[in-house]
Amino acid sequence: MVAELVGGGGDHAAGGGGYSGGAGQAEPGGAENGKTAVGSSGSFPRYGTGGAYFERGTTSTTTYQEDYTKYAFFGGQGGQSAMHNSQGGDGGVAGKGGTIKVSGNSKVYAYNGNKYTDNVAGHEYNEGRNQLEIYAQNGVLRAIYKYDIYFNMKEKREVSFFKELFESTVSNLIDTYTACPASINIVHKNCLVRPETTCAKSGYINPSTNSIYGIGSGAGYIELSNGTYIIDGNMN
Repeated sequence: MVAELVGGGGDHAAGGGGYSGGAGQAEPGGAENGKTAVGSSGSFPRYGTGGAYFERGTTSTTTYQEDYTKYAFFGGQGGQSAMHNSQGGDGGVAGKGGTIKVSGNSKVYAYNGNKYTDNVAGHEYNEGRNQLEIYAQNGVLRAIYKYDIYFNMKEKREVSFFKELFESTVSNLIDTYTACPASINIVHKNCLVRPETTCAKSGYINPSTNSIYGIGSGAGYIELSNGTYIIDGNMN
């Protein structure tokens, strides 16, 4: 089995987040290999780029960001455009791992998809070669942020959505965040809704590569859990 990678979309002005991050309309440019976009001018003013799986987005100004190091966060958070008070879509919620039980004499060869998207020589996919190292499959749940633009509004995900999704791991500050005014050219915050934490690994080990990757969470901006992989000797 092979898990495929899916990217996210964006607003008309702000770069979308996803496996590879996009650029806003004022900064055209592509992105590959889980990295963020590079604009034609090499600079990213108030539009900026979306976050990618391995890299946060980029903005060249701190004028409209309270803390630019938390702009378009790692994992695929969308960019934010103060010029239009808008934000790009993020990489979404990854699928959770299920409950898998196999017999003691079964051999399951599972692999994630290719982490490279550029068709460069040496980046070709083969079983176990160049597969994506999904963070949750390695027991890491990365920090999740949400901009104060439209914070706690239904179409941009309410606080109740995050509380239900993250349960005890949700930030204890989430009820203190407020939405910014519906105006442009103001300083924005990127609010923490889940601190970086850990999760249980699935228990799967590939018998060919000795790798833990291939079964468990999918790749996304929000990763939640791996499910379980159990070898049951009574099933032989």
